[in-house]
Amino acid sequence: MRGEAPLTKALRFSVADVLSSGTGLSVRSDPQFGLAYRPAGAFTLQASAGSTYAMQPLVAVNPARPPASSEPETAFAYHLSAGAQLTSVDAVTLNAFRIDQSNRFASLSQARSTGMNLGFSHTAGTTGLSFAASANLLRSYAYGSAQPAWRYASTADFNSEGAQFAGMPYSSGRIQVAYQRQGGLGFVLGTSYYGANNGLGPNATTLTDVGVGVPVGSLFNAQFGVRNLFGNVPPPSASYLYGGPGELTFSLGRSLGR
Repeated sequence: MRGEAPLTKALRFSVADVLSSGTGLSVRSDPQFGLAYRPAGAFTLQASAGSTYAMQPLVAVNPARPPASSEPETAFAYHLSAGAQLTSVDAVTLNAFRIDQSNRFASLSQARSTGMNLGFSHTAGTTGLSFAASANLLRSYAYGSAQPAWRYASTADFNSEGAQFAGMPYSSGRIQVAYQRQGGLGFVLGTSYYGANNGLGPNATTLTDVGVGVPVGSLFNAQFGVRNLFGNVPPPSASYLYGGPGELTFSLGRSLGR
């Protein structure tokens, strides 16, 4: 269920509610509220708050560590964002959030994540050079851990209160440059920065990726890419996220707009 109403000419209020039930899940309601302020200009301010939930995955992320709880993970999130269109092709955005979690799967505790994101983009249009950059700060930690020790699948699943969760860097960022030629051929080069506590090792690191988009006839587009171009070797538990050394990727898509 969702509804929206104008409060003033520039300010709109929205409300939604998601009703859920299922195997292992009692009937629950997750309300969500939002405000959007769009004055007569290139500036936008939005705020939202609401709850949600997630069930345990059907297939364990690590079969050697079976889930220690079958209860759903629940969260309440707050989000504030601002955006400004600087020119017809340049835009800047600023986002801040806070997420409070209960029964977090990895730690069976209360958890809190707060962060900020600053982004800039230059979009040339259907052809030409585009550029995007973003910087992120993240604080994510457990608190109020009251579960008895026997409930933990492994001591590695336990985070001491206030400690940053493993594999979640305090800071990260990305710079990406793309070039689109007339006819659909495109190229992209990007570098991602991951600060300390990134799951790749004790220090900050950067990973580079490249990609090429090739039109196939008038309906399809083939994407070829290489992740982790310079061969950083992530631990097995993180390779799905960062890509193995020189990992090749391929996808084929169809444009529904043609």
